[in-house]
Amino acid sequence: MAAIVMTESDIQYVSHAMDKELIQSPKPKRKRQRLDHLSNEEKLMRRKLKNRMAAQSARDRKKVKMHHLEREAMVLVKQRNALLIQNEKLVKSN
Repeated sequence: MAAIVMTESDIQYVSHAMDKELIQSPKPKRKRQRLDHLSNEEKLMRRKLKNRMAAQSARDRKKVKMHHLEREAMVLVKQRNALLIQNEKLVKSN
């Protein structure tokens, strides 16, 4: 097994590169923006707008879900009717 020999200049280069990398690495960003620069009225308006958008998206999701459930209900009703007809035929033939 060969040993890796590093000179003092190699060690300094690696150390400097690691220090530079640590300095340049971005700090973790805050998850929420601080609203210190906004007035109370602006904060209230921002909250109302966000609430309005959230409510609209909830209504949209509900509408899509209801549409899918209605389509599924229609399919199940058709299957039920087909099975009732098939059952009547089998009862008559039996």
